[in-house]
Amino acid sequence: MSYKRTNTNNQATDSGQITSLAWNTPASGNKVMAVGPLLKPSGTLASPQQFAPGQLVYVFNNSASVGFVGIYNAGSTPPVLALGTAIPIPPYSYQPLSMGAFNTISGSAATLGLLLVIDDTRLVPNPSTI
Repeated sequence: MSYKRTNTNNQATDSGQITSLAWNTPASGNKVMAVGPLLKPSGTLASPQQFAPGQLVYVFNNSASVGFVGIYNAGSTPPVLALGTAIPIPPYSYQPLSMGAFNTISGSAATLGLLLVIDDTRLVPNPSTI
């Protein structure tokens, strides 16, 4: 079924007009805009930081060398922050991480910045295993 779509203006309230405004004729598809997560700066990883299990974080490496982060539970022995035992963060890049069941994160350098993903989603126990 083919029909002519008309672009009215940005004040459209009719669902048919909104559909027409969202249509990208050259691409023959709807316009889609990727929206990234809401990030909240949380300082550097010069010292360990604790969060609720399941917290999503982004680690930014603001140096020309590879940085390493370790995630673990408070009270346990922290991992050695080196290749093979920690998570490498490439130079000048963001790395998304999930804390999973762990609640503490530490870094190998003060050039590792931490950004929290603001999200209401959290890990909860499986009711069938309680």
